[in-house]
Amino acid sequence: MKPLCMAMAVTLCITGLMTGASYAQGPDYDKNRLWYKEPAQNWNEALPVGNGRLGAMVFGHPARERIQLNEDTFWSGRPHDYTNPETLAHLKQVRTLIFNEQFAEADQLVQAHLLGVPMCMQAYQTLGDLSLSFPGQGEVTQYTRELDMDEAVTRVRYERDGVIFVREIFSSSPDQAIVIRLLCNTAGAINTDVALDSPHKHDVTATDPGMLVMQGRWVGDGKDRSLIAGVEGPGMTFEARLRVESEGGRVSAEQGVLKIRNTNAVTIRVVAATSFIDYTNISGDPAQRCDEYMKMSQGKTYAQIRSRHISDYQRLFNRVKLDLGHVTASQRRTPTNERLANYKKGIIDPGLEALYFQFGRYLMISGSRPG
Repeated sequence: MKPLCMAMAVTLCITGLMTGASYAQGPDYDKNRLWYKEPAQNWNEALPVGNGRLGAMVFGHPARERIQLNEDTFWSGRPHDYTNPETLAHLKQVRTLIFNEQFAEADQLVQAHLLGVPMCMQAYQTLGDLSLSFPGQGEVTQYTRELDMDEAVTRVRYERDGVIFVREIFSSSPDQAIVIRLLCNTAGAINTDVALDSPHKHDVTATDPGMLVMQGRWVGDGKDRSLIAGVEGPGMTFEARLRVESEGGRVSAEQGVLKIRNTNAVTIRVVAATSFIDYTNISGDPAQRCDEYMKMSQGKTYAQIRSRHISDYQRLFNRVKLDLGHVTASQRRTPTNERLANYKKGIIDPGLEALYFQFGRYLMISGSRPG
């Protein structure tokens, strides 16, 4: 990291505020980073973070941040034996048809008697959404959002009514939490409403002025969907929990929403778990697991959690460097979506090829860890 950028990071961690000068310095174009000048318009444009178990897609809208949450064990359905009792009786005939090169007949027999019961399986499920609503009608300028793959941190920066706002979001493996940091360069300028929601049956409660708890369960309606077998009745239970720590200002709870007002900086820690034990057992206690996960980062400052996260991630990411040749200064300062559009037109950009190689590694590290 360049000295000036390191100074910026230290300043942020110590004071929780950003100066206009540090923001004017802009992003580090030499980093492995995807960056854009507008928020994500759909899920495919959102930026991913993950620790191998707990993930999120960050959309980056100034007025209402949407962070879609994933927990790796949350699936539809419930334990079920897919064994087809007719398989053994028809297996010899299928083999004979194949050896006789009667492939169409063999396929018909397989479809009728050898596939699982039901034929289709279950589907991975989203846990839900965390939303941050920011009041204010002023024009947004100087907007950027980025995925810093050298640190596994997403950032959103923009200016509104003369105030510079910054968000940092990452998913920590050492502390098993998604961590959100809200900063500004003007004391008391942060105001936001924090909420949890899910497409599944759920309840959200504010257990104290600084914590939200969402508890729910997957429930099937018995209807088949594309490549997904219909299941009727209850499946896994889940819980997501977030803790807000505000520097200055006040935090209150109203109808399952945390209202943060006139603060200098905010740290939000998010944990989640399901009742999954193994493929035969979904009787676990997600609340107990959330208790354990929340304790892992309890008592740590944001700077400590962030430092642990980056050190853990870089131990894996920094194993590989890739340089495919010269990249122009103009290309480095072009948003990633525009570079990709130029590449499709035939413009040579070896840096973009290296960037997407590293993006693949980032996704592997963020989506899969031991255990």
